[in-house]
Amino acid sequence: MNDKSFEKWQAIEDEFLNSDLDEVAFCKSRKINLDWFRQKLCDAERHEQKIKQQKPQESSENLFIELIPQPGAQAEPVPPGSLKIKFREFDFELSSGFPVEVFRQALQVVKEVI
Repeated sequence: MNDKSFEKWQAIEDEFLNSDLDEVAFCKSRKINLDWFRQKLCDAERHEQKIKQQKPQESSENLFIELIPQPGAQAEPVPPGSLKIKFREFDFELSSGFPVEVFRQALQVVKEVI
C-alpha cells in the first residue's frame, strides 16, 4: 500500500470509528464497497496485532536511563524526590512523587526527537 492510499484508508477508518454507524450503514452512506471495507478493517487489525507482538512490553522493573552531564554543565538544585531534565529544546520538570508512567512519557518525547 502506498502512502496516499494508506492516508486515505486512515481517514476512512477514523471517520468510521468516530461515527455511530455500523459497517453496513457507514459503507452505504459513503458509497463504499462493504467487502472491501471489511477486508481493510481486518488488515488494519492484523497490522496492529503484529506491531504489538514486535514491541516488547515495558514495566517499571526494566526502566533504565543513564544521565551523563556535559563537561562544564552547571547543576541546578531541585527539591528532593523531583527530577529536572534539559534535553535540547525540551525542559522536563517532574514534581516529587511523580508516577513512573509520567516519566516514561517524557522519555518517549525525547526518543521521538532523537
